[in-house]
Amino acid sequence: MISLKEARKEVINIIGQDKVPAYSTLGDWINKGFISGVIEGTSRGAKYPDHIVYEIITAIKLKNEHNIKLKDIAKFRENAGLNKVRNLDKLYKKLTDYVNKLEKEQEKMSKKALLSVEDLSINELGKSLLEVKKIKLKLEFLKRYEKIFSKNVKVNKPVKPKENNIL
Repeated sequence: MISLKEARKEVINIIGQDKVPAYSTLGDWINKGFISGVIEGTSRGAKYPDHIVYEIITAIKLKNEHNIKLKDIAKFRENAGLNKVRNLDKLYKKLTDYVNKLEKEQEKMSKKALLSVEDLSINELGKSLLEVKKIKLKLEFLKRYEKIFSKNVKVNKPVKPKENNIL
């Protein structure tokens, strides 16, 4: 686990000072669900998952390079269950589970749309197609998030866990 101060320093080392929000802003990001919350401790002694470094970088890149609003990142992270995940393996499991869930929803809505065509129900067809489009957008966002996150995990040196770090 890592403190927010240590995480911010790691992010600065990776992407540069000018792109990294202030410590207090990162605290707001945690409170709003843009990045992971506290795993252990409180206040100044709070510890976060080591991968929060990559979550911060991912949020910065999605916001600055892809014009994605932070509230949309928070909504995605909440829907995927990514807040307070303790380690990378669990985070990737959550992402995989979310992909599977969205793909099942998409299949269900596609079948519903086909049934609407057979029944000549234009209103139902329109609703079903709109739902399929929403699910597709969620899948595209998930893929973008995962691509940026994974790239940073692979490219940058891994955050070294402390000796007493129990994952």
